[in-house]
Amino acid sequence: MVRFSSTASLLLLAAAAAIFPTSTLALTKPVFATNAADVQQPKTDGVRSWRTYASSDSSSQLWNISTVMPSKTMKTSTGLGMYAYNVIWRGEAWNPSRPLMVSFGSSISRCRDITDLACVLSKGVQDGWPWQIRTNGSYAKAILEDAGMAIVVIVSPVCYNTTRLTPIGASCGTSKNNHALRHYRPDVVIDVLSEVQKSFGFDTNSVVASGGSMGGRGALRLGTAYPLRAISVVGAMLEVSANTAMKSLPWNSGNAGEGCYSLNFANVGGTGCKTKMPETMLMANKFVSTAVQFYASPGDSTANLTTMVQPTCNAINEAGGNCKLNVISNLPGTNRAPIHNELAKWSWAPEDFNFLVAGYGGKPVAFAGPVSSASSTSATATATSSDSSSSTSVDSATTTTTAAPTTSPTIDNGPGTGTNEDLLDR
Repeated sequence: MVRFSSTASLLLLAAAAAIFPTSTLALTKPVFATNAADVQQPKTDGVRSWRTYASSDSSSQLWNISTVMPSKTMKTSTGLGMYAYNVIWRGEAWNPSRPLMVSFGSSISRCRDITDLACVLSKGVQDGWPWQIRTNGSYAKAILEDAGMAIVVIVSPVCYNTTRLTPIGASCGTSKNNHALRHYRPDVVIDVLSEVQKSFGFDTNSVVASGGSMGGRGALRLGTAYPLRAISVVGAMLEVSANTAMKSLPWNSGNAGEGCYSLNFANVGGTGCKTKMPETMLMANKFVSTAVQFYASPGDSTANLTTMVQPTCNAINEAGGNCKLNVISNLPGTNRAPIHNELAKWSWAPEDFNFLVAGYGGKPVAFAGPVSSASSTSATATATSSDSSSSTSVDSATTTTTAAPTTSPTIDNGPGTGTNEDLLDR
């Protein structure tokens, strides 16, 4: 019989935990690097590579993140040529029976250089559920272990070079030939999911999506083209051509529109777009088999409660779907409703995660210890439109009023630019 010393045994256990962590706690806390030179070297099993990090709270829960970068020579607008992505997982790397969440970040989670590894890693956990996993071990354990879910996080470029038809090497904000992207294109995301299916496996009948602002619109766009079981979004709505982010506008100090749907026919002049972005509001019937919930505020002028979000929920329900609207009418410590950026604090509570789990028939999971929790009570909400002084009664059958979370993710303005393009308010 081979005997190991206590020191050797601890080293073996630590190595095993780093590869396939379950409930194991980190002996140290690997911290995300802010530049590529400091990023830890990945581990690999010959099929996929990953890095192991610990939640930054006292729990030190371990989890893995696999990062897939676009090729620097890619010159197309499809598949992995446009997006980088991260897969957050725990346990066995290959698991075709696990549920999957597609997490869409807000505009603060984009990279100016989509081939910058440190940016793709850090922006991949910038907001939403990935941020909760990064900062709270209770979330890491509940989501990745107890629910057995993996999360794929799409990381998109800030802008797209329309001369060379590539997101690689685009000098955002310096050329009329660049588009700012307020986007997630469902066809490209589906390409990513196909790659994730091959490398990690997941149950195609247990896929859900979440996101805020631009990311929320992306989750809804995906729902029109892929059979999602549940969607939870904040500060977002189904889109119509009149929305600012849908217009094919050139770069304008970061405040630009979407661009054309097919960037092979990119337009920087604002006219003559050959392939306009599809209006998802016209596809509300695509959500008949998808549980959908929204968080909205009468103080949000980007995703206006009265003119955008409530009509979205109504359209889904009228098409035979199941839409729930959570109205946030008060920002704690103030006498007003939250604006768009402030609304990002909501939709990440345990009950919001269990809403997604219920969509595919999963069992609710418990979140032990201190978590970012919001208490909800069913009620008829009276909301004031952000562009009107009149009050509007919102149907209690699809609406709840929701209290403030006790804690919330920090909203970072991105990679130090401080410009409008890096704000959530888009």
